[in-house]
Amino acid sequence: MKNINKNLRRLKKKSNITFKDTIYLKGVLLLIQNRNEWGSYLPILFRIHDQLSNMLTRHCKVFCVRFDFHVNPNVWTEGQFSEFLAVSLRKVKSKYKGNHKIQKIAYVWVREHGADGLHHYHIMLAVNGNSTNYPNGIATIMWEEWQKLGHKSWHRSDSKMIKNTVDDNFKAAFKHFSYLAKIFTKDEQPVNARNYGSSQVKSNQKIFNKLAA
Repeated sequence: MKNINKNLRRLKKKSNITFKDTIYLKGVLLLIQNRNEWGSYLPILFRIHDQLSNMLTRHCKVFCVRFDFHVNPNVWTEGQFSEFLAVSLRKVKSKYKGNHKIQKIAYVWVREHGADGLHHYHIMLAVNGNSTNYPNGIATIMWEEWQKLGHKSWHRSDSKMIKNTVDDNFKAAFKHFSYLAKIFTKDEQPVNARNYGSSQVKSNQKIFNKLAA
């Protein structure tokens, strides 16, 4: 039954799935982490690119990092991740103040099922690169808040500093974060569970024009 439901879901979302290992976005060819048996959700790839691009209209450089959070089923309640994220991001903003404070935080998160039947989250965060060059400060806040909820398992993946949407550094960052878009670990989610979400950071052309001047 699971395989039947999985195949039906994939058929229904066929137009939103790519099995290629590259994607063109805004005229740039970008590599993605993909395999034929994986497939990747195009809407998630679009959101990752959109939020990184919009952050780069606000700052001359953007620091981005990926975290993985595994759920302790004994203490888990639905909606907990959203609350965790809101508290964590508020504390990150509070920590980084001054001339290069963090005002906007872009993010994309996904919810997945592991081979053990338990779900976990991946999240990409992007902040003003003038505020921090290292992930430790943000990582400490996220880890402490996750522990407070009774969850003990987490992982900090690679961090990247990007300055535009066309060079090799951005391409490497996008490929790394494209891991969030894979579909095979999202097939067994509850019907009403959200598979992903993102911030709504808008492009700011006025700031971009000043940065480019």
